[in-house]
Amino acid sequence: MDKRIIVLVIGVVMLFSSGCGGGGNQTTTGGGSSRSFIGGNGGLVLNFMNDAPPAEVYDTPDSTFDISIRLNNQGEYDVPAGAAKVTITGIDPRDFGNPVLEKPTDFEMKGAKLDAQGNSIPGTIANIDFTNLVFSSKITGTVSFNIKSSVCYKYGGKAIAKMCVIKKLLSPKPSDACQVNGGTVPENSGSPVQISEFSQTAVGKDKISFRFKVSQKDNRGKVFDPTAGAECDETARDKLDKVKIKVDGGQGISLSCSAFNGGTEGIVKLYSGEKDITCTATISNLDNYEKPINIETEYNFMTSTEQQILVRHIGEEE
Repeated sequence: MDKRIIVLVIGVVMLFSSGCGGGGNQTTTGGGSSRSFIGGNGGLVLNFMNDAPPAEVYDTPDSTFDISIRLNNQGEYDVPAGAAKVTITGIDPRDFGNPVLEKPTDFEMKGAKLDAQGNSIPGTIANIDFTNLVFSSKITGTVSFNIKSSVCYKYGGKAIAKMCVIKKLLSPKPSDACQVNGGTVPENSGSPVQISEFSQTAVGKDKISFRFKVSQKDNRGKVFDPTAGAECDETARDKLDKVKIKVDGGQGISLSCSAFNGGTEGIVKLYSGEKDITCTATISNLDNYEKPINIETEYNFMTSTEQQILVRHIGEEE
């Protein structure tokens, strides 16, 4: 073979290999991900499994069936064992053989996570089964029932907002490394409740006032006060729409938040799904840097799904 052809072939192969290797390195190496969280508004998501319950059953003793609920932790909070409870409503247990229709999870449901390379690791997926239901009453014709499955669980989230600090807080300059009077977008872990609209203003030679918004982003469920355990009582209006907040500025920052009577944590009430929190940071080391403000949320959350089942009557033989 002509030497020029051999050289050309080798050059093409090397170029192709280099291009493929470079693309792979960009996606799999380089020191990992710059993200802290996966993000999103998910928590525990529940669904009925296929044919559990079935579309229809009969009013006979041998027409037993199961209800199987699939739980998927799509957020980034680890739900401890026993901190989630699945309940079946919409049917009278006396009509269906008096089955158990309420079960807590006896296992931990891990939240989704990022590994060191920035890849998403899914959260726990598990089934909660309610077995051997049977329609024990007699009917005429066909009757439909709307089975509702609800899950009440303890959940929470983390957010990181960067506060800008400069040497002379009251004399900012365009050349400063960051804007002491302005706003940033916080980074949130996956959770139905999120932190947003972080903004700050210099209010003294060593003081910065900052504000952020707490918002319920997943409107498919309801938020409850977490201090009473994993409970979601819709009739207890004083527990509804309440979230526990904790704010931490780390070393060198002394925080005072008006919503917590000068403290840094407490329970707040969401109105129309939102609440503004204002805090003041007293800074001991004035220099040019960005300081992470860590904000944690904790709450109980309840969400539900529904599915119809038909009960058909089988007539007795003459």
